[in-house]
Amino acid sequence: MNYTYCERLMWVAIAPAAFRYLARQELGWDISALKQLSKQIYRQMLKH
Repeated sequence: MNYTYCERLMWVAIAPAAFRYLARQELGWDISALKQLSKQIYRQMLKH
């Protein structure tokens, strides 16, 4: 799948801020696993 510039920009702009926020919440989540899962879900959303 090829991303357009819009999809790439959205991922680059929103994801880092979201993951920083979640890391600061001290929820005990594995942030690296969460990043991988969210990227897979994002790709699925773009397919549909």
